[in-house]
Amino acid sequence: MAVRTMLNNFQGKPTDTPFIEKNGWLGDANVGLDMFNFNFNLNQLLTKFVGDMNDGQLENGDVPVMVPRADNWNSGAVDVAVWNTLFINCPTSLWNIYGNKTLLTEQYDKMRALALKQIADSKSHGWTWYDDQYADWVSPMGSVGSDYKERPPEGAAICGTAYVYKAL
Repeated sequence: MAVRTMLNNFQGKPTDTPFIEKNGWLGDANVGLDMFNFNFNLNQLLTKFVGDMNDGQLENGDVPVMVPRADNWNSGAVDVAVWNTLFINCPTSLWNIYGNKTLLTEQYDKMRALALKQIADSKSHGWTWYDDQYADWVSPMGSVGSDYKERPPEGAAICGTAYVYKAL
């Protein structure tokens, strides 16, 4: 069932749903990266997807939470570690699994820019990621507030911090 679900979500890029919006949310791909690579040879698809992230990266190092963007919903990048660390984690995964070093060498400076921004952001919060982000936003124990921000009881900072440390 998991393999069928993954196949349904590959629409030229990893998506979060095969029937609603078909946007390339980076968080879904980041969380499922190991599972994707275990079940499929995604070297070419993920190489192209990292290229989309590269095209969307802003001068300050941020990468949008979804690429490519089909509309103006996400016109600016949002610094959300669980989402945009895919820009670092994916090339590393492609190197570890397929021996593909191309993205690491070609995009090192841009990956470094994101990493340095995340180091600075983490340092300004006591070396943890800040709590007001998507992160584990669909936690089964989360509560839904009036602004529809689902949060786990322990907060979102734990998940965000873990992804920043993994990327570094």
